[in-house]
Amino acid sequence: TRGSGGAKPCMSIDVRGHCYQIVDTNTTWATASRICKENDGHLIFIETAEEQQVIK
Repeated sequence: TRGSGGAKPCMSIDVRGHCYQIVDTNTTWATASRICKENDGHLIFIETAEEQQVIK
C-alpha cells in the first residue's frame, strides 16, 4: 500500500485509498519487504475477502 507520503499517484490497483502493486517475482519475504519500503510502501498480509478479490 501507499506510504504515508502518498504523493505518488497509484500506478496499479487503488482500493479505498490503498494502492496495491502486484509483482510476480520469486524472492524471499525479507527482500520483498525491503523493496516495498524502498518504494514508500509495505508488504501486505491479506486480511479480508475484499483484499483477496483485488489481487486475484
